[in-house]
Amino acid sequence: MSAHSPGWSARGGGFLIVPALILLAGLPASAAIGTSLLVIAMQSLAGLAAQPALPDIPWALVLPFTAIAVAGSFLGSALTGRIPERALRTGFAVLVLSVAVALLVQQLALHLPLT
Repeated sequence: MSAHSPGWSARGGGFLIVPALILLAGLPASAAIGTSLLVIAMQSLAGLAAQPALPDIPWALVLPFTAIAVAGSFLGSALTGRIPERALRTGFAVLVLSVAVALLVQQLALHLPLT
């Protein structure tokens, strides 16, 4: 299911892939996160390569975002092995829960009338 979730939901499937790799494949959290990030990077590169002429890409937004992502990957690499497995799992759980709550609040605000 996780392999197909990005296509089904029109969003990234990383929030499903990481827990699946941890729970079903038995990978440590750091390996599961790294694997998920590699898949996301490969999907992004394929999407960029598929663009014929790239005229509509807002490079003023894309380049700084890419620079921050690359810097974050180097920081993450430097921290690998220094953060306990339990802290990684807890942090990821808090992140997923926070995103779920934010999405729920956003959807409720769109669909519930303010009275």
